[in-house]
Amino acid sequence: MRSRIAIVVVVVIGVLLRIRALFTEFWLDEIWSLRIAQEVHSWIEIFTRVHHDNNHPLNTLFLHVLGDQPNWIWYRTLSFACGIALIALLIRAARNDAERIAIAVFASLSLPMIVYATEARGYAPAAMLCVAAYVYRDKQWVSAIAIALAMLAHLTSVFIFAGLLVVTRKKFIAYIIPLAVAAWLFASFATNEIIGGGPATSKLAISIEAAASILGGSGIVAALLAIVILVFEITKRDDKLFFIIALVVMPAIAIGAAGQYVSARYFFVCIPFALLLLASFVSRNTKAGVAIVAVWILATSMQLMPFFRFGRGAYIEAMRFMSPAVVSGDNDFRNGTVIAFYSRYVKGIRYASDGDWYLVESFGDFSEMPRAIKANGHDFTLARIFPYGGTSGWTWLVYRRVPPLSNPASSQR
Repeated sequence: MRSRIAIVVVVVIGVLLRIRALFTEFWLDEIWSLRIAQEVHSWIEIFTRVHHDNNHPLNTLFLHVLGDQPNWIWYRTLSFACGIALIALLIRAARNDAERIAIAVFASLSLPMIVYATEARGYAPAAMLCVAAYVYRDKQWVSAIAIALAMLAHLTSVFIFAGLLVVTRKKFIAYIIPLAVAAWLFASFATNEIIGGGPATSKLAISIEAAASILGGSGIVAALLAIVILVFEITKRDDKLFFIIALVVMPAIAIGAAGQYVSARYFFVCIPFALLLLASFVSRNTKAGVAIVAVWILATSMQLMPFFRFGRGAYIEAMRFMSPAVVSGDNDFRNGTVIAFYSRYVKGIRYASDGDWYLVESFGDFSEMPRAIKANGHDFTLARIFPYGGTSGWTWLVYRRVPPLSNPASSQR
């Protein structure tokens, strides 16, 4: 009874944190996904014509069906529902009370789990369906349909499908469905995929970031400790082959084959399974487990604080600070897309090649950014910084032209 009460309390906290995260601002990749959904003429085109890495088909279909909504929170409801279901499925996958409490804590409070459960993209649906396929692997038609849908939510679900496929020993015919889906996705999407781009990061840095996030931290020490714990725990599992394929072999192949742009979020479908192993480890090793949980909660809290303070960016606040204005920036597509989306909420501002304001994006430490820059042939001075927290979004450094233009439409009120 006490364990159930503890689980309920932790899950309620996790739900409340996700509700709060729903109200953070829409960021570029969500806006981009919405644009794709709104530009197709038919839902069929989502699966046949749009070969873009920001097209996560099931999520795009959901956005397409919703149509134009005045509040972007509605676009996040599919991910939100899947994020809650994901917690429940992970608790179901646990094997004893101690493990259930541990996975409830990890799944409910993990920053990546909160971020992607409140983001209008395909990661949360994919992860939920992958865990469902694993939980119900003895009911292979259920498992096969779940993993097929998971790959339609995000192609990286093939990591988990490969693990399930290798350990399947009966009723293999059920996997004809996901095999067909995987073959079609690779033939139609992967071979023709258009990569949207992003900040260039080394594959080693991405691998460290993904591994460290399992322990709620960052850096090579956290990453190595996480790897040691997972490897140790995998050796204790009856289904060790599944975890080796899904969490080690397939991600290694993917990161080796990846091009210039790669992100830790591409391995998000592995995080719930890694957390399940972590929960298993702490439940079996009481003294070490208590210490790990305590450190994990502390490290996670330090990550959650900036996320809940700054969200995925302060785009509306920044636009209100500049409005009415003509704005330019260091990336016309990213900055222009965000300003165009929020122009319905902030009037009197537009993006163009020249103006009184200049935006510079920062995805990390911005303390070394210069106080004054030259852009578009003019001098600009730093006026204000609008930071972000978490794993999605960016910081906007707002520079003002010196001297400002005389046009009142491009000067601050």
